[in-house]
Amino acid sequence: MVSNPYEYKVAVRANASPKAPVVAALASSSQIAGIGRTFDNAWILVQLPDGRQAWVSAKAVIVDQSYLPSLPIVTPNPQQ
Repeated sequence: MVSNPYEYKVAVRANASPKAPVVAALASSSQIAGIGRTFDNAWILVQLPDGRQAWVSAKAVIVDQSYLPSLPIVTPNPQQ
């Protein structure tokens, strides 16, 4: 799981880029399912409650280090 233990919302983006549009926010003290990661583990692909997939910066959240290697490597789509 990917969690936000902080007291602020974390931006969830359309692509694995800080310049990508924000499509959702991960609320404080919440968790979400991680379903993939970039090859360098910098971004985590998450499944939103409404079924959409989007990206969150790994630096902005807590990811269990035993869980991270189990996520498949996904190449972000630059068209998003």
